[in-house]
Amino acid sequence: MHIGVARAPAASTEMPIAVPAIDELVIRWSGGHRSRYRWRWLRDCCPCDHCVGDGSGQRLADLRRLPSEPRAVSSAITGGQLLVRWDDDDHVSRFDLDWLAARCCCSSHLDDRAGGRRAPAGGTRCPEVADWSVVASSDRALAWWLEAVAADGWARLRGVPAGQLSAVVDRFGYIRETNYGRVFDVRAEVDPANLAFTGLALGPHTDNPYRRPVPTLQLLHCLASSADGGQSIMVDGFAAAAVLRTERPEAFAQLATWPVPWRYADGSVDLATEAPVIELGSGGTMVAIRFNERSRGPLRLDPDVVDDHLLALRRFASILDRPELQVRTTLAPGDLLLFDNRRMLHGRTAYSSTGGRHLQGCYADRDGLDSKLAVLRRHILEPHHD
Repeated sequence: MHIGVARAPAASTEMPIAVPAIDELVIRWSGGHRSRYRWRWLRDCCPCDHCVGDGSGQRLADLRRLPSEPRAVSSAITGGQLLVRWDDDDHVSRFDLDWLAARCCCSSHLDDRAGGRRAPAGGTRCPEVADWSVVASSDRALAWWLEAVAADGWARLRGVPAGQLSAVVDRFGYIRETNYGRVFDVRAEVDPANLAFTGLALGPHTDNPYRRPVPTLQLLHCLASSADGGQSIMVDGFAAAAVLRTERPEAFAQLATWPVPWRYADGSVDLATEAPVIELGSGGTMVAIRFNERSRGPLRLDPDVVDDHLLALRRFASILDRPELQVRTTLAPGDLLLFDNRRMLHGRTAYSSTGGRHLQGCYADRDGLDSKLAVLRRHILEPHHD
């Protein structure tokens, strides 16, 4: 899907004018065009070093920790930038005017795509655990383990030796190679290209929301866990979305309808797409969740609805943080998690970068698991009749 970009105003010696209002800032460009930017949107998009990671370009700011009602103390245009000083810790945002002009969301600049216009307004449990030595040799044990993933969204193996990640995938499907390689290491690095490769805490998220399609299965294998912290967090995204649907049906409808830009870019790749947080199938059943604060781009929505969408995102993020929806576990060396990346969100608590926390991960496809499970059901799980 092409991500539309508004055309910047024509060059002129006349300076744009910033006109603050209660809920938004209006910029009057040369030539008379007016662009509206909600304060909440501007605070959410702050590009300063405290809000965006140096080098990676990924978000450090998190909706859950941003002011719920951001207030600007002052705003001014100078030197080709809009400067906004906020009342939270005297925070200052600097936006290039060209960047703002390219993100004007007036009706004439929003491209004609579904969702780009103004839109009308299963519980958690600990995973099944199996021993790799048994699953590696017994199709019946493999079938039982894969059934747990299909039903609950995730399952756990213990006793997996180092270097056996590919062997686990070979039992049910194939590794899906990405720009991170066939197998990738998750540990603190000196110059990380991704915030996952640091000791920072990571809120519950799905991986690679910027891909089409996203990797549908993920495996994480613990090789070392001597660092302080680094507890793994798992949340059933379908259960969290069901809570949102009950408590805030209008927010659920917004997240299931309006598109969110997702992007990851480094020196060798530039991956981007737009898709709602909640994907629904026929009859309104939940099919997939996409949620990753590190990879979410600026929303391209009409200013009259962007506040509602940011609030809906914030509400969903707050639900994901509820302790009763989270399963927290400390992985031991040899432990492996297999989970559905379209359903389960994963995260971790912060850990000391001087410690020895080291996970290896890879992706695989759900259709391989479903196919293997269907064959196993025919030959093992279903009763045979003469």
